[in-house]
Amino acid sequence: MRRLRVGTRGSRLALIQAQAVCALLQGAFPETEVEVVPIKTQGDLMPHRLLKEMGGRGVFVKEIERALLAGEVDLAVHSAKDMPSSTSEGLEIALVPRREDPRDCLACGGPLSSVWDLPPMARVGSSSPRRRVQLLGLRGDLQVLPVRGNVDRRLGKMREGQFDALLLGAAGLRRLGLVGEISYAFDVDEMVPAPGQGTLVVQCRAEDEGLLSALRPLSHRDSFDSLMAERAFQASFGGGCHAPMGVFCRFEGEEFEILAFASDEEGSQVLRERVRGKRGEEVEVARELGRAFGERLGHVRS
Repeated sequence: MRRLRVGTRGSRLALIQAQAVCALLQGAFPETEVEVVPIKTQGDLMPHRLLKEMGGRGVFVKEIERALLAGEVDLAVHSAKDMPSSTSEGLEIALVPRREDPRDCLACGGPLSSVWDLPPMARVGSSSPRRRVQLLGLRGDLQVLPVRGNVDRRLGKMREGQFDALLLGAAGLRRLGLVGEISYAFDVDEMVPAPGQGTLVVQCRAEDEGLLSALRPLSHRDSFDSLMAERAFQASFGGGCHAPMGVFCRFEGEEFEILAFASDEEGSQVLRERVRGKRGEEVEVARELGRAFGERLGHVRS
């Protein structure tokens, strides 16, 4: 491999993520030139519209996948949580680096010891149904208001007084060098993350067998296996990208633990489950758990 073109979104966070992948590739293949190719996606072109108004999950990856299939780039880097639950035809997940902090967090301009430190009726910015339902389950008096834009824009809106706090992913803040903005990080038991939250995915064409075989050994095993389980839960759950749902898989040695959450849109019917088992069983266990949750909420037929 003399040269690899890496497609990614053009946002500051996406470019930082792509550069991290490039550093990993250059460390493994020092003779290879690695070039980042920014690509505008549908989601980037409509920064003020809510995700559900643009068709949901996939609006940040479709154009990048098209460029990859067309041979305009050799690899694509995505945030795993932006990806649909099924891999596009002709593409493969080639590499999953070590997962960053998967937790959700509050940012309010100062430290908090818990969610209860927010004032009564505080306005919290988040457009995620998963975060909204879980936050209101902890503090029913809070106002969860929709917010769009990249992390810097959202923080700017909070500082302008539009919100008292924001509900964000800790991974993005850490990658942007904004760890000081984390006022409180929820434990994954308090707020179950989205499938793949904090995880990056490197895609390549399925036909590029040599590239696939070169990249796969670079994956972080626990991060890769966790992602496969979480995507299996997501795919069997159904309900579309707007249904409040979260799943988190982690490993300790050769044992796994899966935390799962789902609810109806209003949060009146909430499902939570914790399952443990032996490594190698996590994908099938997650798939069955997602199907069971989907059936109970009416997303899939029994």
